[in-house]
Amino acid sequence: MNNTDYKIEPVKVDYLECIYGFLSFRITVGDKSEEFNFSDVFDPIDKFIAWLESVCTDVLECRFWFDEEGREIRFTYKCCDYYSDKKIFTVAEDYENGKIFLKGYINRHNLVQQFYVGLKTFISQYNFKEDSWGEGVNHLEIHSDIIEKFLNEKGQAV
Repeated sequence: MNNTDYKIEPVKVDYLECIYGFLSFRITVGDKSEEFNFSDVFDPIDKFIAWLESVCTDVLECRFWFDEEGREIRFTYKCCDYYSDKKIFTVAEDYENGKIFLKGYINRHNLVQQFYVGLKTFISQYNFKEDSWGEGVNHLEIHSDIIEKFLNEKGQAV
């Protein structure tokens, strides 16, 4: 297979709400969408940011796992060809032979921008209520110098 045998799919992430300890979001890869939830019980935010930082450094493969309180989900970023833009993003159940929800060839800058800038924008604009995210927590804060440097180098404002 050469580099023209695949199509880069756009990634879109819509953060929907943060209520009762669940941060809901929809991921779209190409024309397929699926909704997921981060749970404050198994707070995945720090590990999620670390996974995005790994994507920024273009590691050969990295995974991020989170528990939705009933369903375990895994995001996988994989470099298929180190010398090209051929990268695969997969969202699947984190079980042997688990269901694959989304999978496609993606642009890593688009992936990071949609997840990170989307979350920062959501956090800055969402009307958090008391206990929206954890007991007594009425806001979220995220920051990564690695991600912001990566996006700024690519001309994508943070």
